[in-house]
Amino acid sequence: MASSPVSYRLLRTGGSLLSLLQKSPANLSTHCDDSLFPRLLLISKSRFFCFLAKQSLLYLSIYLSIYLSIYLSIYRTEKGCYLFIWLFFVLCTVSSYSNLAKHFPRQRFTRKMNFDNLIEMIGEFGSYQKRVLFCLYLDSIMDAFHSGLTMFILPQLNFRCSLPGFKNDTYKIQGRHHEWIINQSIPVSTVNGDTAYNSCTRFYVWNDTNVTLEKCNSWVFDKSVYKATLIEEFSLVCDQKMMNSHIVTVFYLGVLAGAALMGTISDWVGRKIVMIVCILLQGIVGIASAFSQNINQFLICRFIIGFASSGSFVTAYVLGAELVGTKKRAWTCMVTQIFFTIGFCILTGVAYFVRNWRILLIILSAPSIILSFSLVWCVQESPRLLFMKNKNEKAFKIVKLIAEKNKKSLPDNIDEMNIDVQQAKSHGIWKVWTSKTLILRNSIMSINWVSVSLCYFALAINSRNLSGDVYLKFILGALVEFPAYVVTIYLLDHNFGRRIIFSTSMVVAGSACFISTFPFVYGGPDLQWVTLMFCLVGRLAVTAAFGIIYLFVCEIYPTVARNGALGIFSTFNRIGSITAPYIMILGDYVKGNFGKGLPFILLAFFTLVSGPLVLLLPESAGRCIPDTLKEAKMMKRSETRKKYETRCSAEDIAMKCIKS
Repeated sequence: MASSPVSYRLLRTGGSLLSLLQKSPANLSTHCDDSLFPRLLLISKSRFFCFLAKQSLLYLSIYLSIYLSIYLSIYRTEKGCYLFIWLFFVLCTVSSYSNLAKHFPRQRFTRKMNFDNLIEMIGEFGSYQKRVLFCLYLDSIMDAFHSGLTMFILPQLNFRCSLPGFKNDTYKIQGRHHEWIINQSIPVSTVNGDTAYNSCTRFYVWNDTNVTLEKCNSWVFDKSVYKATLIEEFSLVCDQKMMNSHIVTVFYLGVLAGAALMGTISDWVGRKIVMIVCILLQGIVGIASAFSQNINQFLICRFIIGFASSGSFVTAYVLGAELVGTKKRAWTCMVTQIFFTIGFCILTGVAYFVRNWRILLIILSAPSIILSFSLVWCVQESPRLLFMKNKNEKAFKIVKLIAEKNKKSLPDNIDEMNIDVQQAKSHGIWKVWTSKTLILRNSIMSINWVSVSLCYFALAINSRNLSGDVYLKFILGALVEFPAYVVTIYLLDHNFGRRIIFSTSMVVAGSACFISTFPFVYGGPDLQWVTLMFCLVGRLAVTAAFGIIYLFVCEIYPTVARNGALGIFSTFNRIGSITAPYIMILGDYVKGNFGKGLPFILLAFFTLVSGPLVLLLPESAGRCIPDTLKEAKMMKRSETRKKYETRCSAEDIAMKCIKS
């Protein structure tokens, strides 16, 4: 139904007495009915005539005052008298204006529009969004570099104690004499039926008859695969072997801190500035870590890199989700994860040709610096966040830019529209723990974040422990993530709920982990291919769950706390990733075949228990993103997706009525 504009003709003094202001009577809710427009038009015209009457009385009193002043100045000589009368009329005029203004206020009608509808108007997935998302996806690649880097700078190496007094000693046997000296100096141990030189002890002969074992303080390493590694340079073996797990843990402690702090900070100061600073910091400190002179310097650098990596990834993820429409949101978030996997593949290729850990760090860190400067011009602040912060002028400027890039036309009075996003009080993240509904929701999400992260990173780390080429195992683990994301995107596009996909993926991952324990307990080294196969199945399933859980948080938490919520849950995510290295080395401390299968039993337990709990959460498929805590609380598990989609369709119909 079309609505005619109402013309307000305002009388003015000093020249132009008629000024035309056209305003549409549109302060409408998104639920419109057939009788709303006639009623609103009648109200608008009534208010116009009241306003015209007020203005007429005002100007009549002004003209009368001027006339009397002129008359008295010509025909009367008592200047004090006519000055007093003139001032009296002026005061009456001002008084009448203020009183009438109170009784007949001018009503300004502005259009009310939901932000998701505004995104549809300017293009929910146009050329602007594609350009920005591509830049954000590049950040995912950079984050993947540092996340998977430890696989190649902390590899499993063959080594033994160095021979005392031999400066040119090498792991590779140089001849028969060299081999004879090794056999006399290094004890031989048996591991899984294979004989090998002991890695941490050697013979100490202190007279002709007494020979004892002593711990080594120097080692020689196999250089057939790697030219220079962190393990070799800082001697992270034997008593220092646990330092390998500590390096991984310190990185994820930084990720934990970054997720907890930078997510909330970006809600305050903006997505763009936080993302750019984090990417720049990641590149600079990544290059600096290549020049570390001791392990403590390297640990500090890895913590900062993890902090910056998490801050940039979380912020870029939320920014991408806020820029596109509801229909493309799931696709956008899943493609972010796909580019993270692409980063793993690129990392494998670069690491294959660069076998020196210092050069590898420089090559992988430098692109982050270039990307950070490019984002200054390529990416704008999230307009949704700006509307939430009541920065409407800047938000509309970005909205017009997006519409221009997407070749969409906007109404001339777009600046006067009232965008239906609750203007934020900038809720603290603690407020998502202030109701029973949200506490239950947060608890379930926290448990699942720990479980999915623990399973994902444990299976990734385990590929280093299995026999075979490390590059082949790593690239296989990365490649299985592509079908996981493709299948997940297909299911999301065909209206499968987030809860069903996530819980099913977790159950499949847990089952695969449980089955993979049998080759350890009842088989031998010849059945490791079975373990590898089920580990890949588990990696595929848990990857799908990983992609869904990020999207889930973006959809069920409000705009005023979304980035902070994603940061907090990413903190729980890092608890799982921090624990993963220690879970996978339990086999070194629990003897027997059961100890080797114990890590997979624990992974199966966590995933099989936590996954089905998601069914207690509200379904978010097809729903509009909540903007306030009140809207987030109103999302009920019992409210079906079909019912909600019907309500969203009604909103679209109402917006079409207004636009016509």
